Amino acid sequence: MTRLSTLHRHLAALRRSRVFGRWATAYSAVITAALWLLLAVFALDVAFQLDVAQRLLVMALGAAGLVWSFRRYAVPELGVQEDEIELALLVEKKHAIHSDLVAAIQFEQPQAAAWGSRQLEERVIESVSDLVGRLDVFEGLAQPKPRRRTVALFATVAVAAAVAVCFPGHTRAFLQRLCLASVHYPSDTVIERIALNHQTVLDRPRHGTRPADAKCAEGYPLEFWVSCSGTLPPGGRAQLMAAGDRKRPIELQRMTLDARRERLQQAAGGLREGLAVKDFDLGGTWARELATLARADAPAAADAIEAAAGDVGKLESAAGELDRLLKDWPGDADATAVYAGRLPRLVSPVTYQIHVGDGWTDSADVAMIPLPVVESQLTPVPPAYAKVANERPAEPAARQISVLEGSEVKLAVECINRKKLRSAWLTVLTPTSPRRYDLTAQDDGRLRWSLAAADSPFSRVTEPLRFEIQVTDEDDLHLETPIRGSVRIKPDRPPVCAAAVVHKVVLPTAQPKIEYRVNDDYGVAQVLLHVAVERERRTSEATGDDANLETQTLSLLPDAQPVLSGRLPVDGRYVLDLAALRIERGGQLQPANLAKGDRLKLTLEAVDYRGELPGESYQGDPLVLEISDEAGVLAAISEADEKSEQRLTEIIKQQLGIGEGR
Repeated sequence: MTRLSTLHRHLAALRRSRVFGRWATAYSAVITAALWLLLAVFALDVAFQLDVAQRLLVMALGAAGLVWSFRRYAVPELGVQEDEIELALLVEKKHAIHSDLVAAIQFEQPQAAAWGSRQLEERVIESVSDLVGRLDVFEGLAQPKPRRRTVALFATVAVAAAVAVCFPGHTRAFLQRLCLASVHYPSDTVIERIALNHQTVLDRPRHGTRPADAKCAEGYPLEFWVSCSGTLPPGGRAQLMAAGDRKRPIELQRMTLDARRERLQQAAGGLREGLAVKDFDLGGTWARELATLARADAPAAADAIEAAAGDVGKLESAAGELDRLLKDWPGDADATAVYAGRLPRLVSPVTYQIHVGDGWTDSADVAMIPLPVVESQLTPVPPAYAKVANERPAEPAARQISVLEGSEVKLAVECINRKKLRSAWLTVLTPTSPRRYDLTAQDDGRLRWSLAAADSPFSRVTEPLRFEIQVTDEDDLHLETPIRGSVRIKPDRPPVCAAAVVHKVVLPTAQPKIEYRVNDDYGVAQVLLHVAVERERRTSEATGDDANLETQTLSLLPDAQPVLSGRLPVDGRYVLDLAALRIERGGQLQPANLAKGDRLKLTLEAVDYRGELPGESYQGDPLVLEISDEAGVLAAISEADEKSEQRLTEIIKQQLGIGEGR
């Protein structure tokens, strides 16, 4: 311990005091600047409702201003470095001590022994040691600057505190917005809830002011339901922005209490009706439509309807909740307002923002979900009798097809935009009531479905059919319009046949040769020759035609097997032995016993082949044979020869030009 230790302690305390003073002076200026910059950012943010990018820009400018104030006001103070000698000089100057303090401090150093007289050094040190007890080194030197900056700091803090106390909600929101949170300042109009179609996208306690992103089907309407409290203006708007910065405002109209109650009544009535119908689908589209009706004023009931998934108990509970709400109507409903708007058709993804009064929401997206795109395919399978070995398979059709009666129609659908299908079904429109048949998935991707019901009318078409096809995809969406089609019956034309005989006048024992041809589209089951004997009328016999007519039917096919299209047409010759001809008389077959004057009426009939179905028949023009004696036969032959000769002569004259005018 030296004789000047007291002086060293006093000078060290003075240095600490001066350093603390400079720090207080420097940082009070910086804090004052920071508070005023925060107040300026607060004012700008409240006035212009800055988004995140704008807030970042303003905060960056504020940070730049804070850096400038630090360099302007703090760096000069913090840059001052004072050692013990400099402080001793300041004390000497303040107390007019000349240079004794500095000299004593320097003489106390070890190397001072080589500087000169040691006695003089000791005397200076002794003098300063005696002086230190009476010297106040802090007098006039503890604070290097006036206290104006500290006063400015306290005034600024008072202003900031007053703003925080007067506007606590704004202050809390501002501090959160400084952290880039999507918090809005308090507004007179409070947006409590937003629903898009059947789904709630904003519930203020859960979502704040940022609606959840939503999905909507392509081509479907987009309906907005906005519930507000506080100051309730007559209307608002939904600002939509599509690709390419195309903006479209949707006006939001305030609904009356009667209109809101009517929607709740429709939801409750539809719910009761659905529960009363047996085997009714209580989910899907029906549930979404009811949820949309109830969403604005009964969000809990709407959620319950959608979450019930067809559960009757849960749906009855939701119906009871709606009934209670309607019974107490309006209740608290008059303290809120519901604003409705509608985009008729969604054709592209959009971004929307809701504005009602001075309340607004952050932007949210509505993704457009494509509807399933489905193609149908109808493949006819003709009956077995109509199949030809060398015939190409029938071409499938999309919606309309014509088939033979008894054909099978294989129906398949495929989703060509690669959306998985949850279900697909066929509805056959009958005159009495439509009948539904579910389709079955044919692949793991659930893209291709087919009709597998063996009891459907398509397994064996016996009459014209009209049908509709509908599907449900993985997003629970349906075709905008069901696929409609028809199956028509294509007529199977009846067979054709013709027969001819050379001689029309024959003897009772003749064997006339009958040439015939039979043809059909697919096959011939029978070729029949109907023989009718008409006796010569005698005065002693009855005069009615039926009394003189005796019949017999002969089959011209050698076996009972049908002749199919590969062997058509059938050309044949049948020899009719008149002597052996037997006819039906009195329910029994008896010899015909033909005589001169009798007539034979020969009619050829063909019956086509249609498998298990009865065939269609066709009868050709009848042939008439006259029964005569030899003289009559010769006369008929001679007459035929004369006619042939006359016809031949006319042909020769036409060729030679004989008898033509010059």
